[in-house]
Amino acid sequence: MLAGAVVVGVAIASASMRNDLVAAELRKDMASLESKLGEQARSLEGKLGEQARGLEGKLGEQARGLEGKLSEQVRGLEGKLDEQVHGLEGKLGEKAAGLEHTLEAKLAGVIAGAADKAEAATLRVLKEYRIAVTGGAAGK
Repeated sequence: MLAGAVVVGVAIASASMRNDLVAAELRKDMASLESKLGEQARSLEGKLGEQARGLEGKLGEQARGLEGKLSEQVRGLEGKLDEQVHGLEGKLGEKAAGLEHTLEAKLAGVIAGAADKAEAATLRVLKEYRIAVTGGAAGK
């Protein structure tokens, strides 16, 4: 029986040593896997960083392109607005000149009418004065 117990003890010790060896081998494999995963993660991180920088560059170029196009459109609209403003200024200038001419003509008419009335009134006063001076023989 002692021999049987020794065999069992040796078997248990042998199994324990195998378990320790397997555990050590598993730890070594896990460390290797962790190292490989770390390397892959760093590699992917680098690749993603490069892609992000590339995309940032492309987006920057697109933004500058759009900004340029918008600037051109704004300049075009500003030019059109300037043309319209100049056109309106010209039309307003023409209308103002026309109104000025019309007002000058009306003022000349008013002045002429006032001068005619003043002349007629003066002639009446002179006629009445002559009648008064001559004693009523003005018509002869």
